[in-house]
Amino acid sequence: KSSDGMLAQKLGAGDLTISTAGVSGFSNGVVAFAENGVLNVSSTGTVTGTSFSGISATNNNGGDLTVSAADVSGRSTGIKTQHYGSGSTSITATGTVTVTGPAGDGIFARNGNTANPDGTDMTVLAANVTGTDDGIDVRNYGSGAVNIITTGTVRGTGNNGIYVNNKGAGLTSVTVSGLVQGGPGVYPATGSGISTVTGAGKSSIITLNAGGVVGNYYGDAISN
Repeated sequence: KSSDGMLAQKLGAGDLTISTAGVSGFSNGVVAFAENGVLNVSSTGTVTGTSFSGISATNNNGGDLTVSAADVSGRSTGIKTQHYGSGSTSITATGTVTVTGPAGDGIFARNGNTANPDGTDMTVLAANVTGTDDGIDVRNYGSGAVNIITTGTVRGTGNNGIYVNNKGAGLTSVTVSGLVQGGPGVYPATGSGISTVTGAGKSSIITLNAGGVVGNYYGDAISN
């Protein structure tokens, strides 16, 4: 018997769509795994994973991976996506995403890995996010661009407010309209408010709109 609030798996061709209001589970709030198709996860209420992730979504050998959520809370990760396919990854969080355990990311998203450079574009649109490691952690090993837009307060109390590692050929863009703050960590090994890492010859565009503030306790406000 699963201790997840909602568990959905699709093996074989076809798409998987999950829609829910509020849900909670002792392990994860929502777990979704799909192969050979598009994966869509949406929630309109509060999703809670007491021991692990609020929302965990994995797409293997498939198309696009999309997560749309309101309020999400997890112990190790608020929202976690892993994409090993040909399409894009998109995460939209309109509410508050939080982590209750130590060294956890509020939002963690990965396209592929070193051995399997899968996926195309990655997009994260978020309001308020707090992680006890990074607030938002995006890692792209695929071919596309990374675009992060935040409108509220994003904090990484143990490391970076926003961390991007883009090994792909596409552009890295971070646009901020609220506070983004890195945490003190263990001095002097501290993170940054925004930290971007790109491949050789690539650049990052960081835009602070009206009301956008980036800071850190000890380290750099922005590192790229």
